[in-house]
Amino acid sequence: MKPLTPLTIAFGVLVALVVWRELGRDASRTLVDEAGLRAMHVREFTADDAAKIEVTAPGGAAPAFTLQREGKSWRAVSTYTAPASGANITKLLDGLAKAEGELRTDDSAVLEQFDLTKARAVEVRVLDSEGKDLVHLAIGRTSGQRGAFVRKLDGDSDDSKSYVLNTDVRGLLGLPGTSAGAREAAQPDVGFFHAKEFPEFKLGNAKAVELTAPGRRVTFEKVKSNEKDAAAEWKVAAAGTDAAMKKDGVEKAIAALGGGLSATALIDPTKKKELGFDAPKYRIAVTSEDGTTRAAVGSTDATSEHYYVRLDAEQPLDVLFEVSEQQFHTMFPRGPALFDLKLPEVKDADLGSVDVLAFKDGNGRSIRMSRKGVKPQDDWTLTSPGWPIVGKQSSLRGIASALKTIRVMDYVDPGIDTGRPVVSIRWAAPGVGVEDSHMLSIGDKSPTGKDRLFMMFPAKHAWVMPDSV
Repeated sequence: MKPLTPLTIAFGVLVALVVWRELGRDASRTLVDEAGLRAMHVREFTADDAAKIEVTAPGGAAPAFTLQREGKSWRAVSTYTAPASGANITKLLDGLAKAEGELRTDDSAVLEQFDLTKARAVEVRVLDSEGKDLVHLAIGRTSGQRGAFVRKLDGDSDDSKSYVLNTDVRGLLGLPGTSAGAREAAQPDVGFFHAKEFPEFKLGNAKAVELTAPGRRVTFEKVKSNEKDAAAEWKVAAAGTDAAMKKDGVEKAIAALGGGLSATALIDPTKKKELGFDAPKYRIAVTSEDGTTRAAVGSTDATSEHYYVRLDAEQPLDVLFEVSEQQFHTMFPRGPALFDLKLPEVKDADLGSVDVLAFKDGNGRSIRMSRKGVKPQDDWTLTSPGWPIVGKQSSLRGIASALKTIRVMDYVDPGIDTGRPVVSIRWAAPGVGVEDSHMLSIGDKSPTGKDRLFMMFPAKHAWVMPDSV
């Protein structure tokens, strides 16, 4: 019997514990109670129960913006209405529905310390379809690495109590973490909830693409060279240049229109005219085999530092996208992305003399330089204006070098006027007269706002160079 004694004792202890637990069940505390955690919602809910989210900036008397459910979609309403990101909103709602806070203090005197005063806190309120509160919180300073101080603002709560959440509620609202000694309260930004994805289209069966940019329009079509070809290839159908085309640039533009565009921000659509969308300078139109055409238009600000895109179609909710320069010129490619553009080569053998005539305020200034040899190391002589002015060798060589290294930004169609000449340059081999010289003329017109047109004769059309040259 002795070997059974330990088992008998253990069994008896377990029975006693079960009886004690059953007798004391009504008085026992849950783990949440023991940890001091409290749910932050007014009542239990899921993301599907929410119909509206109001976000109020510190000190605000009314919401800075509202996220409003419309059917299966969401809208962000601020100074204008824009499509909202369902993913970001669902993450916020899921986080708030599960958020539990640990009571830190019920002393209203320390609310300012936690940025929980009206003047410092961001207020978030979630309502159902009947306008009843699901969550109503003031969001204060960061707690720990990801948490935040909050207080409940719903009518049944003591709004002097401060709680600490482990949920990254600031991050879910697009708010940065607070730093020690920060004087300015963070302002909620509706842009965090904007849906910045460009509409997706299936354009894998595209058969034609028309691209318009300042000063030029070109059309590409997918055709078979002959019946034996296994697949059609992109060819220039109208306009363009004599240079070999690059199908990669065409296909990237199609992909961008098909949904490959990534916007950085949404812009108030009432600014369409201000941003040039009453007469946009850029356009892409892709026609599929079934005859359907999808199109987008683009515009830039006066200095070409900001880039905007709009779907060229009737829309239930008009949307203007702001994109990066790279994204913009993927959808609206420059000439070098479409063609293997090369200027006529400027040979050292042709650089025996160079004449530069520059115009400013109606007046012209000219210089003439020459050299006996045509090797890069041969020195130049400033022949006009002459003595007592002596040219710097580095500057004279720089002029000759610039002719050989002009960077082509784009091209324009034949017939586009470059405007009044700003600079004219002639160059020729030693002993060659003016009638047999080469010529480059830079005009005063700027096709995009910050670049210049130039002609290198003889030529069929003008080119685009950076204004900095």
